[in-house]
Amino acid sequence: MEQAVLDRIEDQQAIVLVGEQEQEYILAASALPTGATEGAILLVKIVSDSIEQIQLDQEKTNNAKARIKSKMSRLRRK
Repeated sequence: MEQAVLDRIEDQQAIVLVGEQEQEYILAASALPTGATEGAILLVKIVSDSIEQIQLDQEKTNNAKARIKSKMSRLRRK
């Protein structure tokens, strides 16, 4: 499974960026795992150039959000 990020949701479609190259995949927002919001870290399985399996990596998502919150807090203090 490859790491991906949920970039955004537009018109009931989810835009997912996969891997270091951030290859863009579009799927129905209803196919997202429960709890996935913009910025969520996902694990995906790509088969024949489409996402066949997707799951939320809650631990990595929480860590990323904590890092961003900390950086924003430091920026606000300057």
